Amino acid sequence: MRSNLTRIILQRIAYSEPILFRNCLYKAPRSRLRLLSHHGHQASPCQRRTLFGWMRKPQREIKEADIDPGLETMGALVRMTSLSARRPPPDELSDAWRKFFRAKQEKGDAVQDFQATLAIQTLGYLQTAPRVDGKTPWIETQDLSTALLALRTIPKDLGQEHQILARAIFEELKSRHSSLVPGEQRMGTNFLIFLWVLVHTGGTEEAYELMQKELDEDTTVAPESTGDQRKGGYQSTAWQASSHVIDGYMREGNESGILRCVEMMKRHHMPFENRHQKLIVKFYAERDDVQNTRYWYEHPIGPSAFNEQDDRKTEKHRHPETYLTTVRLCIRKHDKEWGSKIMQDVVQDANPGEMAWNAVFIWAAFMGKGVDEVERMMDVMLERFPQKKLTTATINNLVEIAMERDDIYMAERFTNLGERREIRPDASTYILQMKYRLQINDIDGARAAYRKLQSEEIEDNKDLPVVNRLIRAMCAIKEYNFESIIHIVEDINHRRLRFEPETVSALTLLHLSRDELHDAIDLLQTHNFHFSIQERSLISNALYDFCLDPSNSTARAWDTYTILTQIFGETSREQRTTIMNAFFSRRRPDMAIHVFNSMRTNTQPDTEATLDTYVAVLMGLARSASTISLDAGALSEIIRSDAGLPPDDDVDIEGFGEGGALGDYDNELETLLGSVYSHIKLDATLPSPHPTQLLNALMIVYTALGHPARALDFWEQIAQSTEGPSWSSVHAAFRSCEQAPWGDDEARKIWRRLRKMDVDIGASVWASYLGALVGNGAVNEAWEGVETFQRESGEAPGAFMLGTLFSAAHQQVAKQRELARRIKEKYPGTWEELEKIGYRTTVEGHKSFNIDREVLP
Repeated sequence: MRSNLTRIILQRIAYSEPILFRNCLYKAPRSRLRLLSHHGHQASPCQRRTLFGWMRKPQREIKEADIDPGLETMGALVRMTSLSARRPPPDELSDAWRKFFRAKQEKGDAVQDFQATLAIQTLGYLQTAPRVDGKTPWIETQDLSTALLALRTIPKDLGQEHQILARAIFEELKSRHSSLVPGEQRMGTNFLIFLWVLVHTGGTEEAYELMQKELDEDTTVAPESTGDQRKGGYQSTAWQASSHVIDGYMREGNESGILRCVEMMKRHHMPFENRHQKLIVKFYAERDDVQNTRYWYEHPIGPSAFNEQDDRKTEKHRHPETYLTTVRLCIRKHDKEWGSKIMQDVVQDANPGEMAWNAVFIWAAFMGKGVDEVERMMDVMLERFPQKKLTTATINNLVEIAMERDDIYMAERFTNLGERREIRPDASTYILQMKYRLQINDIDGARAAYRKLQSEEIEDNKDLPVVNRLIRAMCAIKEYNFESIIHIVEDINHRRLRFEPETVSALTLLHLSRDELHDAIDLLQTHNFHFSIQERSLISNALYDFCLDPSNSTARAWDTYTILTQIFGETSREQRTTIMNAFFSRRRPDMAIHVFNSMRTNTQPDTEATLDTYVAVLMGLARSASTISLDAGALSEIIRSDAGLPPDDDVDIEGFGEGGALGDYDNELETLLGSVYSHIKLDATLPSPHPTQLLNALMIVYTALGHPARALDFWEQIAQSTEGPSWSSVHAAFRSCEQAPWGDDEARKIWRRLRKMDVDIGASVWASYLGALVGNGAVNEAWEGVETFQRESGEAPGAFMLGTLFSAAHQQVAKQRELARRIKEKYPGTWEELEKIGYRTTVEGHKSFNIDREVLP
């Protein structure tokens, strides 16, 4: 007989139609985990075939993690040390040290806290490791100096590790130069770098003590020498260090430290220069301390500023930034009198500098002069000083003062003033434009400024913070297409710059929302290993929240979890447990068990599974089993959700119960439970014998899965244990009796033991016991128990107790009708309350009130 197969295939190829064949046994595995449904029909994937195999697009590979050179080797040292295993050879570690810090110094990247920790341990190990010739150190002096220089770049999230590493390097350098004279061994370049790192990491007091110690011990120059005599030698280094120390005290807000440093300078006859004055004036101005700011503004400066007899003390001019700082203070304090005096000082200054003139224009704007009047002042200045020219910095300063006053309209007018006077805007101008436009959420205006910024030369990547703000704003608004955002991202990538962690977080979520997993992973692999622990946690928390968001599909939640645990190995046990429970809530116990197994096999103390983790997974399985008792409407919603059907589609739930898809789901839960229970028996980290809480959870889950007799075996273990049962154990045992054949006999035994113990039995325990009786058909005995409870406690049974009785008879329709009649007759108010609560109807047609009967372990 003629076959149609070849003819059909050739026709489809000729008309460029796909060749479809379902359920192929040898279909290629998909790159992404396929999420199969437990409920309803799941369409098989289509087979796709091209005419020529070589035309297929190659599968995309995951980008390798961008890790600094040498970091992995230093990390291996720490890891092997913790495992008491063989460490990497010292020559490999010294090479890793050299490569790591050279790369940091060349790129200008900061050493993050966890990287500094690895470097500290590597240095300590190499200091004690046996040397080849017994003399030559493993790390050369030049490499130590390079490392110290690299530490000048301070990370955003600063920890003590940065300072500890700098101190360890400096102490090693100092020990190697012990043969030099006192001045040369400490007051060189390395000493200044170390002091600079100290004052920028909160160690200014230590820096002051080091400098004070060196000055007191030095005998190379006589104390009575003049400033000029001391300036050329060793004291010149101390003089440079003094400004670092003052700057450090200023950063820490330590006023007494600043004054002590000035006193030390006076005692050692050091020059008090305008840069010292600039720092101290700025310190008091930032605190709006007009009195002290004015005192130091008027303080003499020069080589002999502390010598009232010397007329050379004022031979130098004030720093131009001092004028700008004091004028801004006068603006904030509305001190027009002193501000006018400062303006006179600027005019009398023979060479005031550009910043000084900027202070004049800013003061004019504060005094109420408009943009046009400020422009006329510029013309007057140019007539008086023809050699001067208006620069872009002048316009930028005016824009900044307008921004400080939240006057965005004036800022825009000052920008237009610069364009009108043909003052070419620079990168700073466009950066300011982006800032004040983003300040009023003018994202389109910020984008326009960014496009102009791209043609400018940018120094020190100072545009990076505001560009990060722009990207985050565009991601948050969700009104801009993906290409417009990626255009900016690609520009930053082309410049080989790093995004801020908040931006990485926003872009990662953007890729995940578009199911672009490879792009999300590549982004994290590129930037994540250059962030501090705190910055990494910011990104991981965003992924964690995205994974838990119920509006995201299960597929996206699973992909996000996979990325989270692979890239952020430090994800805590609590977060992983919450994600596990979220997958249980999504009716994906297979994924939840996968999360549990990843914790169980983890060796990290803060991640590995504990007793609470086992209890959580058992309770999750128990809650998953409750799907069997959902009403028909909820089951229809489950089928529509898992099959990808529209919300208004009708679904057929026939065959969904026992023997159908729901039966398969139940069988899978039992398989998963068996796996977990096997791990419980084999896990040596769990307490032995097993505690009551764990046995309670086992009792609850086995009851939920329809094995109440097996659950009662755990009750016997609890009853015979040293710890003994808790009230949760009693509730769980009664719930098992409720479902077990002839469970009422066991319930009566437990009840008699409770009554003999003469303990205060609460209403909830009464309800559990009476529910166990009703579940086995002893309705009359249970009703007598209700009357006994009312007689002994003196209070009427509540909605929970009566609702438990009704719900416990859910497989006995006649018994439920009889209970409903009795409750209506004797407790009509409580029945009305139960009807308001409402009930659900199971697939088999049984009714159960919507009361919370969940038993906790």
